[in-house]
Amino acid sequence: MSSAIIAMLGFGVTGVTCLAVAEKFVPIMPSYILLMVLGMAASDGSGLAAMVVATTVGSTIGSVCWYGLGRALGSRLVEALVAGYGRLILLPFPLYQRLVGRYRRNQFWATFHRDNFRASADMAFL
Repeated sequence: MSSAIIAMLGFGVTGVTCLAVAEKFVPIMPSYILLMVLGMAASDGSGLAAMVVATTVGSTIGSVCWYGLGRALGSRLVEALVAGYGRLILLPFPLYQRLVGRYRRNQFWATFHRDNFRASADMAFL
């Protein structure tokens, strides 16, 4: 395990929440791998439940921060940033445009499909 993750686990539930927030901004590893590592670090069932709640809260905070940033910058600036730098985070502009169109047409099903497809593809990779 990474020394940073071990150090954060020393802070208990607060550290786990911070790990989940950080994972949203710096996706060094997929979130399901982080969850597996945290699950292995849990001492018992109540510790595992606390970690699940903490990671859910942290992930939600990270997502709301990304939403707020996008909302504050506006769609034009976000599109310009993705067009210029999206390829650096494996988000080419045509893919971004398709995702935006999909979300605008049907937000719930686009999210459901993307999350399930990505988890299935990631698991197949392992």
